[in-house]
Parts: sequence; structure tokens; C-alpha cells
Amino acid sequence: MRQPLRGTEETSAQIFRFFPFPFSPPFGKGRVGSEWAILLKRRGKDWVPLPDVTYISYERLPKSWKRNEACPAIPELVIEIISPDQTLKEFEDKAKDYFAAGVSRVWIVDPDAINIKVFFSADSSQVYTDTTPIVDALLPGLELTVRQIFEEAELI
Repeated sequence: MRQPLRGTEETSAQIFRFFPFPFSPPFGKGRVGSEWAILLKRRGKDWVPLPDVTYISYERLPKSWKRNEACPAIPELVIEIISPDQTLKEFEDKAKDYFAAGVSRVWIVDPDAINIKVFFSADSSQVYTDTTPIVDALLPGLELTVRQIFEEAELI
């Protein structure tokens, strides 16, 4: 398992902060987790990635799931943060794997470029920078900017 670097941990913490706990409206419809093991399929085999941040709705989350096991539900959203020893290309390929497994949305946070690339599908994405609001119908009520995240993490 990769060890997050200081900037990655802080960026992850700031993103996590923008997703209120499960009982807070309007997101009281699911769980948000940091480095949460999820059980998916990749090329027909079990795959257990640990995204930096994950959102899974209660609709998808099985009541029988034991929290000490990898979650078998397919997330609506995974957020990955690029560490200095990783490349955007690696995460673009990983985004394709997430979509093939049924994930609805993938965000790739690039601390060096100070941007967030939001994938709406394996072939459709948008890069957000500075103060352009990230608004997504998948997460109604959520509105944040790249600048907010990076300033809160004291990375800019």
C-alpha cells in the first residue's frame, strides 16, 4: 500500500471536510470514507482499491456489510490524489477501471497542477481550476472550488 505524503494527507483531509458526515443534509443519503477498501471487479478479477476519498449511498450500501471488511458496494464517487511519485496517466487509466466496475464519478486531484479533473465517464472529463465551482448533479448541494480545497490545506 502506498504511503500518502504530507500534502496528499492534507489535501485528502480538506476534501473529506467538504463532505459532511452521513447525518448532515443534504448528503444524509450515504457514507463518506477516507482510504476505505472497496471490493470491485477489474478485468474479471477481484480488485480492492483504497481511494483517498469515497462516497457510497445508503441505497447501495448493504445493511449486512461488516465495517472491518472491504465494502462490496460500488461507490458513486471516488477521489484520488496524485502523489509526487505518481502520474496523471496512471490515474486516468485507473479511472477507466473504476468506470468499468460501475463507479459513477471519479475525481483526480493534482496538487502540483493545483487542479481537479472530474471524470463523468471513461471518455468525458472536465478540469477545474482556481475559483470555478465544482457542481455535480450526482451530489446535489455540493459546491466547492479548487482554491478552497488547496487554501484550506495550506498548499497554496
